[in-house]
Amino acid sequence: EISPEASTEVSSEISPELSPQASPEIKPEIALEASPEINFDEPQKVIANESQILSADASIETGQDVTQDTSVGTVIDDPALAATVVSSDMSREQCSNRLEVLSRTGEIYFKSGSARLESASIALLTAVIDVTERCPQFNLEVSGHTDSTGDEINNQLLSELRAKSVAKYLTDNGVATSRVTAKGYGEARPIAVNNTARNRAQNRRIEFTIAN
Repeated sequence: EISPEASTEVSSEISPELSPQASPEIKPEIALEASPEINFDEPQKVIANESQILSADASIETGQDVTQDTSVGTVIDDPALAATVVSSDMSREQCSNRLEVLSRTGEIYFKSGSARLESASIALLTAVIDVTERCPQFNLEVSGHTDSTGDEINNQLLSELRAKSVAKYLTDNGVATSRVTAKGYGEARPIAVNNTARNRAQNRRIEFTIAN
């Protein structure tokens, strides 16, 4: 489960209007090429567990409430994230367990209705990259999930874009493209009932799992 404390402020709404460029057709798997950003009306920050496209040369947008801009390869100060880092290759069980821990932190951040990663997400993504390096025999699935607020088709598309954004960050920072798959599940796989703001925040998430 995703810790509800991961975000200081969580938006519970996603605008039902799609960008004019967005296609209503939903595909189960998304190529890791950049896609147009979807802009919604509300610019609040949302915790990670839904995603957006970064163009190949786009930099991570600086988010609100960011106290440290950690780049890939730097020391991880967060004890929870540092605990996932080991010095040698890991077994399937070890890889799976560490990815599950990282998924539960909820420390990937987006603005409400957006798939643009905020810089506060980098520490967790650095830890994910480290795990993939320690698990070279396994492939990674990045899955995006939303709550049930708003239009179901919009939520499906947003979850795909957010998963794709996270996957692109990983591949831009050393993870082989052939090892990463991005999928969006929209509101189809809740981990809590969507009846409170706290529960909806838990359902808006990015998960990392072994894909093979």
